[in-house]
Amino acid sequence: MVALTDLDPRINDEVRIKPSNDVIEWQLAGEGQNTWLRGIMTKEEVEKITQLLTKNKDLFAWTTEDMRGINPRVMSHKLFVCREARPVAQKKRRMGKEKRMATTKEVQK
Repeated sequence: MVALTDLDPRINDEVRIKPSNDVIEWQLAGEGQNTWLRGIMTKEEVEKITQLLTKNKDLFAWTTEDMRGINPRVMSHKLFVCREARPVAQKKRRMGKEKRMATTKEVQK
């Protein structure tokens, strides 16, 4: 049986793979359409990869308009909410300085 803590990606940060510092930013198409390549590749490898990416640049989706023809069920998110449920206003959660100030005022009373 798997515990929920085993599935939580925020736990065990030390075992995550860290990004490499030796990357090269490469502009694939227009302005702002960049990708990154590893900096430790040989010139031949970089040339092959850039040719492949340039040849297939129409496969990249930079905006939702670039994804025409994709069934919306594949790329949309729906919340399953019980239609009979009444909306409930949640209590305001105080964070940081607000929380400390509220606690101080309660203690002073």
